[in-house]
Amino acid sequence: MPAALRHKLLRPLIRSIPDSFGYNTFTAKLRWLDRAADAQGFERYADSLAYLRFPHDMKAELFTAEAWPRVEQAASELLLRRYFDDGSARDFLDKVLHVDCETRLTENQLPLVDRMSMAHGLELRSPLLDRRVAEFAMRIPAAMKMKRGRIKYVARKLASRHVPGRIVNRPKQGFGFPLARWLRGPLQRLMQGVIDDSRLVQAGLFRQDTMQRLFDEHVSGQVDHNYRLWMIFNLEVFWRHHFAGEETAALENWIQQIR
Repeated sequence: MPAALRHKLLRPLIRSIPDSFGYNTFTAKLRWLDRAADAQGFERYADSLAYLRFPHDMKAELFTAEAWPRVEQAASELLLRRYFDDGSARDFLDKVLHVDCETRLTENQLPLVDRMSMAHGLELRSPLLDRRVAEFAMRIPAAMKMKRGRIKYVARKLASRHVPGRIVNRPKQGFGFPLARWLRGPLQRLMQGVIDDSRLVQAGLFRQDTMQRLFDEHVSGQVDHNYRLWMIFNLEVFWRHHFAGEETAALENWIQQIR
């Protein structure tokens, strides 16, 4: 569909649909599809990774006019290109998987799993990351990794030898907590307190009106901003502890007060 027609006809319609604040909802998929259709190739992939967080255009709305020139040229999405174009893969899908292995897997998913398992005294291993298994997987042609629109095609075929079909073929399920609903319920006062007394605003970095708009849109059910609001909360705590020098006990007391 031509971009002009899509922007004028479909985009207002899609944006008018309220979100249901669940995992991978139909509304979220429609909004992502609408945004992703404006880009191609690497740009589409990089923007899709930033979509639930803060894409570059949304950062421009969050940072103040004084702070934005200092970070305007540092588009986070572009940090992925050095892995995408480093020559490790030729097929587009393999390039994407290579970037994921070098960034999301090593810097996000594996550390989180390790910390949470160790916090409960568990020694956890990832057998599919055995060097020999990983090297074999990287040699599999891209056409076999995603076939007839199904991802993990080879893994599913292998699993079907040992696991019931209802497990192999069921849709992907998220493994998270209902933060989106909590921010509209028991954590609503906490988030509002962060916005009202933000050190990041006082330091001249973030715009309070943008933070408030994101929160209002979330609470009203218009747009699910839970990832963005949670990032703001964590940045606030990080700033107070590492830059303002507030002790952990003081931070815990502050959080209890604004809850």
